[in-house]
Amino acid sequence: MEGARDRAEGQLVEQVSSLLHGNSASGAGAYNSFDRWTTSLRSGDLGSASARLVTVHELMHAALNESTAFGSLVMACATLRQAEGEAFTAPLTRLIGQCRSVHEAFATFQSLWVVAEGNLSYLEEYPRYVGWYRDAADLVPLPDHFRRKELMIEVAARASMQAPVLERLAAGASPNDQAWAVPRLQRPDERFALLHALVDGAFWNRAWTTCQVALSDNPLFAALTDADNDVRLRASTYDAQFSDAIAVCTKLLYAQVSALLDAHDAPTLGFDENRESAAAVVRAVEAASPRARGLLVPPDSTRSLKEEWFDLWDRERLIVRERPRRAHLLSLEEAVRTHRATVFLSDKDGQLHVFGTVRPTFRLLEQFDIDRPERIATLGNTPVVTLCGLDRDGVLCLTVLDQPHQLADVRRSLPRGITVHLNISLAALGDDVWRRQWQRRLKKIKLTGLLDLPAAVQFDLWRRTGEPLSFAQGTLQDMNGEQADLLVLKVGSFGPPILVICTAVTGHALSQYLRDSYPGARHNKSLINDRMTDIELVTSHLLSEECFFDLSAYHQGDPT
Repeated sequence: MEGARDRAEGQLVEQVSSLLHGNSASGAGAYNSFDRWTTSLRSGDLGSASARLVTVHELMHAALNESTAFGSLVMACATLRQAEGEAFTAPLTRLIGQCRSVHEAFATFQSLWVVAEGNLSYLEEYPRYVGWYRDAADLVPLPDHFRRKELMIEVAARASMQAPVLERLAAGASPNDQAWAVPRLQRPDERFALLHALVDGAFWNRAWTTCQVALSDNPLFAALTDADNDVRLRASTYDAQFSDAIAVCTKLLYAQVSALLDAHDAPTLGFDENRESAAAVVRAVEAASPRARGLLVPPDSTRSLKEEWFDLWDRERLIVRERPRRAHLLSLEEAVRTHRATVFLSDKDGQLHVFGTVRPTFRLLEQFDIDRPERIATLGNTPVVTLCGLDRDGVLCLTVLDQPHQLADVRRSLPRGITVHLNISLAALGDDVWRRQWQRRLKKIKLTGLLDLPAAVQFDLWRRTGEPLSFAQGTLQDMNGEQADLLVLKVGSFGPPILVICTAVTGHALSQYLRDSYPGARHNKSLINDRMTDIELVTSHLLSEECFFDLSAYHQGDPT
């Protein structure tokens, strides 16, 4: 019965999360409305425009929720849905239904221009998305390729989501409370429809004139008003030097749209006024559910908007297979006595080796469909070494080692010359107790790290402590054609290379953040080139065996 209840719970979560999603011939995505968006790509199609479209589409959903009041309300309800279960499914589904059109119109239009320069052929198989694209495009009667049209659609979507909907949340957040009962003209889809009825070309021309007056002395602004340059300033190509001028335009345009809504009985908060309620939203959620503690994190007032935007990339989970791979749990005694340790041996291009990971136990239970999970459930969340191999029938076998001497026993049982590769999660590597216990046994083993902590937080920590950092970017695949973008980091002089496995778009965003925000971070291709064989070997195992990769595996909802 417990397993059936877990499956039903998972189906409910999936039904809710799939209400806001992207889809293309190269993959699918979903956003769970509060802390994670997933990308599932077709085999061998990692870097295509269609695959990138899915990634950016989901990011746009997250960005719109993160930056608006109605988005905060949805995130609060989704957090309680995660913590308390089915009771919150009805209010969450209702809230998502009240903002779905504006969400999809914004995400579809913006992502198509960011990735594919508005090429509608990518939506041919998905007529609903063509409709959502048109819903956004028709709101602003300008050529689609004008950069200022993108800004106008962005502020219209933001203003539609910036209704004063958070006041009632502090009074109570149970499934039946008034917090989730939103008046008609505070519902985003109703407000977006109202804008369709109110705005025309003359309105947008007047709004743009406000920008021209404010930026008349800015030499860069001419590029935003000239049609030829407007083509050059598509979101996918415009130069970062325009960012300040664009920020001014965005706020001025927003002020015009919000004033129009206010004048028609649709009250609208200031551009980022929702931030003032962020701490109160978190308090209300945690008061309603102790289990929700730590799931919803308010924005950090010390971080810039650019840093907060980058934080969104930490939320992506790259799914490499639909369900966890089935695995047989093999004790060390069974592996050595019954299989004579051959079960530990793997072959990569004729190179015999042993591969293992260091992860907390709960991550193993997420990543694999283990036949006897109760055998390791008692280990809690302490990091363990798990050796991965195939038995004589080709079944994936996992052998969990929780004592350092066991690793020495395995090495003694192997033929001479066999190398052992361990991929250690950065969270485990930061566990001082585990590291002190195991460090002597790791000296003759080839180590790599896996970045599975919030990238923005980790990068900033290294930057503040003055750590020298170098990085390189590439694309690798396993023997079955499963691909991933790979960012390789090296911190300090002696640490192991740290792998970041993600989609191409997220990999580009991470490397660009390092270039822009980490003085001294050095791009160094040799990080990959000098250890290509080892990195290919490790990445092939990870892609072949694990189910998903994300950059916040130990952040939100960590059982510890």
